[in-house]
Amino acid sequence: MPAFSVTKRRKRRRRIDTIRLMAFELGVHERTLRRWIVDRPELRPLLRAYRHGKQWRLRVPETDAEFERYKQEVLTTIGPFHRERASRRSSFVKKKGIAFGYDGNEQREQDLFILRAATELKIANARPTRVFKARSKLAEETRTDRTSCWVGTVRIVASNYACGVKDVPNYLDRWVADESVVRRSYWQKRTKMTLVYKNEKGAVEREIEIDPKRELQRELRELKNDARQIRQDWPTREQLDKAKGLVKSNWRKRTLNEAARECADRGQRITGPNLAIS
Repeated sequence: MPAFSVTKRRKRRRRIDTIRLMAFELGVHERTLRRWIVDRPELRPLLRAYRHGKQWRLRVPETDAEFERYKQEVLTTIGPFHRERASRRSSFVKKKGIAFGYDGNEQREQDLFILRAATELKIANARPTRVFKARSKLAEETRTDRTSCWVGTVRIVASNYACGVKDVPNYLDRWVADESVVRRSYWQKRTKMTLVYKNEKGAVEREIEIDPKRELQRELRELKNDARQIRQDWPTREQLDKAKGLVKSNWRKRTLNEAARECADRGQRITGPNLAIS
C-alpha cells in the first residue's frame, strides 16, 4: 500500500503534493520544509529531494514500512535544529480553561469518562417513568446527550474544591452557595443587556432594559436544578465498577488492534513478543 494513496484523477498532482503531505507528517509547516530544502543542501539526499524544472519534489517511499523508516530518519536528523513553536494561547484563554476545570488533570478526565459511561448504563437500565420520558424527549429535541449535560459541571466542582469525581455530590450544596454569591454580585451591577441580532444590513447591537432581580432568580433556579439533576442521575457503585471494566476492556481491544496493525505494516508476524514491542 503506498504511503500517500491517491486516486487516478489526482495522480498528476501526487508529486507536487508530496512536500505538503510530508510537512504534515513531520509536524512542520510547508514553508519550513521548503526552506530547509533550499537553505540546507545536506538534507536533500535524506529527504530524497530532486529538482523538476523550477520546483522541488520528493521521492517518497511507496510502502508504509519503508515510509516509516524514512520518516524516522528525517525526524532524527532535523531534531537538533527544529524548535517547537510555543503555544499562542493567550493568558485570558488559559484562565478561562482553568476556570472550567481544564487544568491538565488526566486522572480527573479519566474518571469523568468512566462516569459518563456509568450514566449511560443507568439511563439504559432505568424504568421508563414520566420524568424519564420527559428528559429523554427534551434531550432529543435539543439534540443533546443526557449523559454529558452535567459532566462539565462535575468537572468545575471537582476542580474548584480539589476533590475526586466520586466525591462531587458531597460538594454540590457548597458549590451552589458559592456560585450564588458570585451571580448575586454580578447582577447587582447590571441594569442593561446588549443583544446582537442579524438583519438584512448585517449584525446590529441593541441595548435593552432588564430586571436584575428576575435574572438572578432564574439563574439560581437553574443552579439548584442542575444540582438536583446530578444527584438523581448519579450512578451507583455497581454501575461505576461495571463501566470501569468496560472502559478498560475497550482500551485493551483498541491498543491490541493498533499493535497488530503496526506489526502487519512492518511485515512481522502477529505474535505476543511482537505485539509487546509495538
